[in-house]
Amino acid sequence: MSPFRFFPTRVRRGAAVLAVSLVVGCGGGGGGGGGGSGFNTVTGAQAVQTYANIMFNSYADVVNRTQALQFAVDLLVATPNQVNLDAARTAWLTVRPFYIQTEVGRFYEGPIDNALDGPEIFMNAWPIDESHIDYVQGDATSGIINDPMTYPTIDEATLRAANEAGGEENISCGWHAIEYLLWGQDSNNAGPGARPFTDFLTPGGTAANQARRGAYLKLATELLIDDLTLVRDQWGPGNPYRTELLGLPVATALGRIMTGLGTLAFGELRGERILVPYSTQLQEDEHSCFSDTTHLDHRNDLIGIRNIWFGIYQSSNGTLDVIGTGLKAVADTADAALSN
Repeated sequence: MSPFRFFPTRVRRGAAVLAVSLVVGCGGGGGGGGGGSGFNTVTGAQAVQTYANIMFNSYADVVNRTQALQFAVDLLVATPNQVNLDAARTAWLTVRPFYIQTEVGRFYEGPIDNALDGPEIFMNAWPIDESHIDYVQGDATSGIINDPMTYPTIDEATLRAANEAGGEENISCGWHAIEYLLWGQDSNNAGPGARPFTDFLTPGGTAANQARRGAYLKLATELLIDDLTLVRDQWGPGNPYRTELLGLPVATALGRIMTGLGTLAFGELRGERILVPYSTQLQEDEHSCFSDTTHLDHRNDLIGIRNIWFGIYQSSNGTLDVIGTGLKAVADTADAALSN
């Protein structure tokens, strides 16, 4: 199978059996064997190393692209016009798929979402009540931006403290907050939101508190870069989490990797992100509803899983930055037929 094709649809049961073969039934063995008798630990260690390389390269790629988004946002706020708004939207759309590919590294108390200091809550929390941030249809004064009495200063402390304050949908930071500020509320069944550039125009804008809106957008992007950089650095050579993962017994490390991959594929992607909005038919249950790019989120979550399975990473500039040992090579040594 080409590494650039997606997986067959009927793999869930086989993946569960394979996870047991790799992680639980490994024994402590060395050589590969059929029927779940154990995997080759040398190949397993190589796969863990490749996984760490993929995570570092992925986050480094995303940090660089998000810095380009920051440049576009700064230009929009300094000179609001349609060209600059379109450029900022394009910059968001360009980096977003590569962030989504990193989500395969979630769900096992890693550097992005550990209970102590994982910043995921400030990065990709969803769904989002947009009225927590800015005006919505029927309420021109809603949100942090339009409430200078409660939130006199748009600064890091304000945005961080407001994130999930009073409810888990009260999101004030991250990808979706930026997305909302760029596209506006999605009230169009046939397309994305249509916030006008004049919402940022001072004076003479179409919505009040234009300067606060621009300051909010700039700061939210800066905070996202800070959080992405924090996670990237944890995956860098010699840094804490990478060192911890590579120092674990191979079976334990593979267990974390499989937990992230499996939880993303089944509970998160299949359940929360596809089944829920399909069942409710509500636009606001779509993952990236403001830009209408939810389908691209789903695709790139699958690409992230593919990357780990085959041990590859294709960067945003189109080059294969990582080609190493994937989980498939480990699975082949445990049970080649089941792996296939």
